[in-house]
Amino acid sequence: MKKTLFPGFLFLFVISNFYLPFIHAQDYTEWELPEGAIARLGKGTIRDMRYSPDGTLLAVSGSTGIWLYDAKTIQEVALLRSGPEFIDHISFSPDGKTLASVNYYGVTLWDVSTRKRKTVLADYKAGSDSALFSPDGKQLASIYQRDIYIWDIQTETQINSLMTHPDYIFCMSISPDGRRIASGSRDGIIRLLDVNTGEEKRKLIGHTKSVYCIAFSHDGKTIASGGQDNTVRFWNAEKGSLKYTLKGHTESIQSISFSLDGKTLASASSDKTVRLWDVSSGIEIKKLNHSEHLNKVAFSSDGITLAGASLHHKIHLWDTTTWQQIKSVNGHGYYVNGIWFSPDGKTLATSGYNETVRLWNVETGKNIRNLTHQHLFEDHSEKQIYIESVGFSSDGRTLATASGYNDGHSGRIQMDKYQDGSKFINLWDIQTGTLVRILKGHTGYVESIAFSPDGNTLASGSGDKTIRLWDMTTRKHRQTLTGHSDSVTSLQFSSDGELLASGGQDGSILLWNLNTGEHLQTVTGHVGEIYTITFSADGRTLASTGEDSTLRFWDLSTYESQRGLTAYKGTLWNVLFRSDGSTIVTETGEALISSDLWRKIRLWDFVKGQQIKTIHENYSSIWSIVFSPDGKLMASGGMDCTVFLWDLSVLLNTDNSVK
Repeated sequence: MKKTLFPGFLFLFVISNFYLPFIHAQDYTEWELPEGAIARLGKGTIRDMRYSPDGTLLAVSGSTGIWLYDAKTIQEVALLRSGPEFIDHISFSPDGKTLASVNYYGVTLWDVSTRKRKTVLADYKAGSDSALFSPDGKQLASIYQRDIYIWDIQTETQINSLMTHPDYIFCMSISPDGRRIASGSRDGIIRLLDVNTGEEKRKLIGHTKSVYCIAFSHDGKTIASGGQDNTVRFWNAEKGSLKYTLKGHTESIQSISFSLDGKTLASASSDKTVRLWDVSSGIEIKKLNHSEHLNKVAFSSDGITLAGASLHHKIHLWDTTTWQQIKSVNGHGYYVNGIWFSPDGKTLATSGYNETVRLWNVETGKNIRNLTHQHLFEDHSEKQIYIESVGFSSDGRTLATASGYNDGHSGRIQMDKYQDGSKFINLWDIQTGTLVRILKGHTGYVESIAFSPDGNTLASGSGDKTIRLWDMTTRKHRQTLTGHSDSVTSLQFSSDGELLASGGQDGSILLWNLNTGEHLQTVTGHVGEIYTITFSADGRTLASTGEDSTLRFWDLSTYESQRGLTAYKGTLWNVLFRSDGSTIVTETGEALISSDLWRKIRLWDFVKGQQIKTIHENYSSIWSIVFSPDGKLMASGGMDCTVFLWDLSVLLNTDNSVK
């Protein structure tokens, strides 16, 4: 091989052109990681979605940046990131060479071929909900609150401002000739503006609520709009008169897109459907169902594919000739508010503010299965459903879950006051992903669950102030433990399975002898809910964290509190008792309450009382941290809807780093 240049060259050419794209696609879990992380699980939320003008790329923006997919194969091509903020909107230039990304802080221009950032329009007025290129690609229009600003791409300067709306502007579209801008506002009014002079040419009145989306037809003769009043409207672009009002959606219209030939309009709605309309007659042609609320829809540049996306989860692709679903893009997800390792450390379970538990292969970083809860509430239609607690059986074959809901609040601090949930426990077969049993008996919602080390017992804590012990062989109720004066919010077995520790909403921790069911001791010190309880491997020490932002260590021989750590309200602690006798503590916090810890994780050696390292994750608020059973990995998740895996030996500068 080394002696024959041409065959070697040919071999490398074939490898680089055929195999490398596939290999590259499989490594996306390692792209654009913060320092110290070894993998990212998931791709974050979906805020916007656009096809490139030549139809080769599908760009999807959200909480982690901009994912570029090969439009045909839906393989990951690149991840573009310019900072920690969510990317709310993206737009390709007409020639497809530049991609503009928009968030609160400004507009970033990317070179599509090199995947590199070209420049940033840093003026605060560039920060907006939307930005569009002019048809000749020389100018960029951006929205800032009630105004529209025009920018010269070459000089990166503002050249005009169109101050028109008395209320916030939610959407805009530029006419094909580049002379007019149509903008929709919260007041339900659409205004047609002259790009050069800023003069208002027409005022389109008809929507009764906010206008969320607007688009010129390809010939510029028709304007389509959709909004909060659940209607799609067609307007004569020249006269400003209403042509049709299209009814059928039962919730607000979030996005619209004209087909390549201009004969069809697709509308995506919060009612979980995409509806297709005949532009000439205004008649509904087809309804496509989606599994979630839809916030984006787009026809491909060649017109043969329609893409529809939900805010958090999936992108569906439909063939426009048959309207059959042909592909889906997975991996995007919800805010991560809970993480659990399986006993062997090979599987990770994550939960968010929906009813699904996602299972991940720790080695590959890929989503292997999703377990979706049944709605076991009397009234869940207006509730934000989330997974309250998860537990793996010791053999890793069974997963126990409990779900809750709140009234639209997010984050642990805000949520505690409003939360409620299911009174049942779901048992899942992890291998098949099927729900095998529902355990019923609690009269209050289930807040905490834990398996015993031998897997024979499942403990569940509830708002009914009781702990129920379930026999996992018969899957029946075996015993009820009473003693708490409020909800039981956390549970943990000792490593030998002889003790059970339970934490309550009232700040108390109760210790139980599982052989007899006897209540051994109550320890107090926390103020407010107990979040987590952790036994040391030798069973001599118990660590607890709570709503009062304190970390406490308890001597189980005397039941006395040892030294602990106290921080600002909103601080979240996690504890790892290591086999070498050291104790590692993580400290993080929520943005609105603990700005000093926002997007950071601090590592402490508790025994030495020293801060080891500060991890600047630089992505979003961190809501959950957990350690692998062998103590080699740390997983963190939060508002960017992804999970980062960290090699603890690297973070702690020790040997035996995880590969």
